[in-house]
Amino acid sequence: MDNVLGQADSNECIATASLNDVMQPAQKVAEMSKHDWLRGPSYHHEELPVEDRIKSAFLDVLVRTPFHKIRMAEVAKMSGTSRQNIYRYFSSKEEIFRAAVDDLFDDFYEKATPFLQDAETDFSYFFIFLVYSEVQKHHDVFTSMMKSGADDVLRQQMRRYYRRFVGKIVRESKVEVKSVDMLDYIGDIAVGSTFELIKRWVGRGMIESPQQMARMHSHFFNGKLSDLLNVDEVLDVKS
Repeated sequence: MDNVLGQADSNECIATASLNDVMQPAQKVAEMSKHDWLRGPSYHHEELPVEDRIKSAFLDVLVRTPFHKIRMAEVAKMSGTSRQNIYRYFSSKEEIFRAAVDDLFDDFYEKATPFLQDAETDFSYFFIFLVYSEVQKHHDVFTSMMKSGADDVLRQQMRRYYRRFVGKIVRESKVEVKSVDMLDYIGDIAVGSTFELIKRWVGRGMIESPQQMARMHSHFFNGKLSDLLNVDEVLDVKS
């Protein structure tokens, strides 16, 4: 038991150091110029592009208003533009929501990429720790998303990005994928468990630290994704 706890504590220290190593000064400067609206309430900043102000205002409205009750007129007022102008950028509130989620996941993908260079780290402590650290960092955004009642939209976007992550792992590690069906099953496992854990964590007010959540979650994924991708007999149906 002491060895297990010691290893977990060591992983936390290494993960924190690894995250700091990944974010070099030049990257930090570049990061601030990408998806600026995610850095906090900024829909009233006229220097931001109208499209970004709309996304930020939409999520701010989402904190107080259920997704199905959101009115474009309110989003327009808070973003400092007209309702007609919103439709120049987005065809519906679902599209605004998807665009906001995409920005968040794009931001995360860039930071997570260094941890995907090796199939050993596909669901390692480092990767999971980064997930929860980013959720905590953007807690206001995630809180509004999780309370939106638009779970299906969030899951769809998470599944889409999961496939990007797996594609990166497969390309980097040269893993031979022998079953596309298995890939889909693994996606359901990964997305489903991650979504439900984050939703519960956010709903509880993020009482636990990202380290505690990562420790628990990474134990669930204690096998290598590459092992599952490289097995061709798992889904064989016996006649």
